[in-house]
Amino acid sequence: MKLDKRHKDYIEWLNNIKSKIRITQIKAALSANSELIRLYWGIGKDIFEKQEIQGWGNSIVENKYGKWNFVEVKTTLTDKLEFKISNLEVNFGIENKSNYEIMIVTNALDEKKNRRIKRLSNPFKFTKDESFTNNSKFLVKNENFTIELNED
Repeated sequence: MKLDKRHKDYIEWLNNIKSKIRITQIKAALSANSELIRLYWGIGKDIFEKQEIQGWGNSIVENKYGKWNFVEVKTTLTDKLEFKISNLEVNFGIENKSNYEIMIVTNALDEKKNRRIKRLSNPFKFTKDESFTNNSKFLVKNENFTIELNED
């Protein structure tokens, strides 16, 4: 079937409208994505500030002997005894090695309650031949300080 000029004009007009709709949909999606990225970046920045600057995730507790200990709480989503630790935490832990401990909660979001808690007392108190990167308590996996505990 051969289309006359009127039908060709209509098809061209319809394709033009469809193209404008697609372009506007793409622009709207990109704009929404940009806003989401800004929102997530802001949330991440707030979390970082709370953790790094205000010490969220950290606690100071008194033990049964009246001595104060600094306790760092780490969580994992799996049963692996592995977590990230910041350079600030490492430096603080080394400076306070006699009263610093880490508590690791594995399977933190497990609804079946298969969580376990591992206590690592004095993680930065090393023997004479040990160091942060070479010790019997944990393995430092990379320069970003991913720590994997040695199982007892």
